[in-house]
Amino acid sequence: MRILIVLMAFMLSSGIFAGTLGTPPVQTVCSSGCDFTTINTAYSSSPEGTVIELQGNIADENQSLTKNIDFRSSGSNKFTWNGNGSGGSNTVTIGAGIAEHITFTSLVIAHDTGGAENFKATAWTSGQIVEFTNVTFQRGGAAGPFVQTTSDWAATDALVFRRCTFNGGSAANEVLMQGATTANSRLFENCIFRDFTNGALHFQTNSANSTGKVFNCVFDNSTVGLVTNARGDYKNNIFTNNTTDISFVGSSNTDDLVTNAFEQEAGPLGTGNIFGITSTDEYVDESIDDFHLKAGAQSIGAGTDLSGSFTNDFDDVTRTVPWDIGAFKFISTGAAIPFQIIILD
Repeated sequence: MRILIVLMAFMLSSGIFAGTLGTPPVQTVCSSGCDFTTINTAYSSSPEGTVIELQGNIADENQSLTKNIDFRSSGSNKFTWNGNGSGGSNTVTIGAGIAEHITFTSLVIAHDTGGAENFKATAWTSGQIVEFTNVTFQRGGAAGPFVQTTSDWAATDALVFRRCTFNGGSAANEVLMQGATTANSRLFENCIFRDFTNGALHFQTNSANSTGKVFNCVFDNSTVGLVTNARGDYKNNIFTNNTTDISFVGSSNTDDLVTNAFEQEAGPLGTGNIFGITSTDEYVDESIDDFHLKAGAQSIGAGTDLSGSFTNDFDDVTRTVPWDIGAFKFISTGAAIPFQIIILD
């Protein structure tokens, strides 16, 4: 008995039972002094369920994913994962037969090469969930979709973007959601879409099914804010400084719009929507990409209560009823909570 107890104590101290006890293994990546010096070697050496912490500033690598892995920055600054050094390869690719749950937290995922994407999902596996939280998607001068799904994602909330920023860049880019999906599979919460020369977010499914949920997002300074070919669920979003706020084609329906705020569109349209707003009246300072609501904004208290789905805003501040439109809860003191949008040269 004493030998068994000693053996179990050794195995626990060695981390052999870590996965069983619910503590995931952690691997670190940095230029010096970490477990690995590249994301590729860390990924290939890590078992299912590993947390890979990325330290430092930037890595020029690409990776295809087939395992349950949690990628995250270590520390307060976002680590930049850039696929430029990989030429025409996507920064991150997810294909058929992948693991059940992959997460990305507090990263910059970038790419500047034409013919390649920052993130591309080419196939969906039953039960699969891919989540991005507090991730900045940055595109430089290369044209083409920089976030793209090309397949059916037939489970509710299978592809999730929470508190993410999408910076369009100077070339013709878009966040492109394709595939004849059969459920609310793509979810965007508290996201910011800015500076797109195409449609910023495009649901290109040509399906009468409800394929996307977009809640409390900001669409600013793009040719078209939202393009949809299918039914969806669009609530509490704010559209400013776009040439066209929203474009409905195919099987889409304006009834899917509930309590949004528009600058370019004119009513009647959907239910409870606000028209004729301006960025000057709504934001603290749009010129420096500060999309916090200012005192007197029409979006304050004009949203739908979505606390049954989520409770926080872009800054991770708890929302209260009545809900505000846009990615940020109005702070009654007028003091904006600092946030960070990262632009790569």
